[in-house]
Amino acid sequence: MMTACLKGNPTHFATAEDMVMLFATEYPKLVDKVISLMNKLILGFFAN
Repeated sequence: MMTACLKGNPTHFATAEDMVMLFATEYPKLVDKVISLMNKLILGFFAN
């Protein structure tokens, strides 16, 4: 989100391209975290 300052674009916090890149890089990590968390919960539930 800090790329706007680096690109010298003070009017927008992030361009559409920045948002797409951020989404593309961060979303899979978030999905992986959620999936692993769900797996732990499900496995823990069935283990008991």
